[in-house]
Amino acid sequence: MQNERFNFKTAKEQIDLVDYLSSLGHQPTKQNNAEYWYLSPLHEEHTASFKIDSAKQIWYDHGTGQGGDLIDFIKVFHHCDFKEALVKLKEYLNIQEPENAEKQHENRLGKEHFNKDSDNNKHIHILAERPIQKHYLKQYIQSRDISIALAERYLKEVDYSLYGKNFTALGFPNDAGGYELRNKYFKGSSMPKAPTVILLNEKQKPLPEQKLAVFEGFFSMLSFLELLEKGKLFAEKPDNILVLNSLSFLNKSKDLIISYGQIDLYLDGDAAGQKATEQALSWSENINDRSYLYEGFKDLNTYLCAQNLVRKESFESVKTQGLRR
Repeated sequence: MQNERFNFKTAKEQIDLVDYLSSLGHQPTKQNNAEYWYLSPLHEEHTASFKIDSAKQIWYDHGTGQGGDLIDFIKVFHHCDFKEALVKLKEYLNIQEPENAEKQHENRLGKEHFNKDSDNNKHIHILAERPIQKHYLKQYIQSRDISIALAERYLKEVDYSLYGKNFTALGFPNDAGGYELRNKYFKGSSMPKAPTVILLNEKQKPLPEQKLAVFEGFFSMLSFLELLEKGKLFAEKPDNILVLNSLSFLNKSKDLIISYGQIDLYLDGDAAGQKATEQALSWSENINDRSYLYEGFKDLNTYLCAQNLVRKESFESVKTQGLRR
């Protein structure tokens, strides 16, 4: 923003909820006048229950009973408090092209028009990929307490387009050619969406003789490897890894999962993750729930951040360099 002081009221007026969800990679499944209906960005579902009233600039999730204005959504979506939500709001405005309210209204009308005429504009399109270079992406990785060296093994820097605008994010490839996309303010995915299998053991044995570790998302997977390499997690190193990229792929991956001799589940500790874990445990006696290793934390990354390993190492490195001078 041009003003040094962040004007919260003006910021809210500048951002349309429909535009904000679009920036997160979520598009409405249907529209009725001022009402936009979405598959909820807050939980897994197959029938749209998330509604935005664009005239009133409010939202309501019929699946959870939650609702409110833009700030309320940011708090729920990013799991943050009011102060952190304001920071994310400011960051969002800083990366957008300067537009007045009238132009934003015109843009929204334009989107409504080409949403009806073309499906190409409302989907994420991958433009390019390369090794991670941008400083702000590396900062984001470190803010999650993942070392850059580890992230570079599995992630790419990806350029993508959405609604005619180009963006850049971290990209985690899946086995169907799509990407899970993340940066400090964005969480989305390109089509096709699918799980990711990672072979850790160079000498692959028959699957019944191998160990498989299963994760919901790639940050949990990276956190697991970070903790394992630092000797801060009492777990066995698996032969292979399965990153679901969405709990909706758990059932679809059943045949692959049960073909392994030992399966360790590292799913999230929320209600959805616990339900998925209980379901998978019923498939085979070879499936183990390892969430007790990070009990009391939402997921492995939350647990990792609590250990503060990467930041401590960075501080000690800087401190040592300073003493040598």
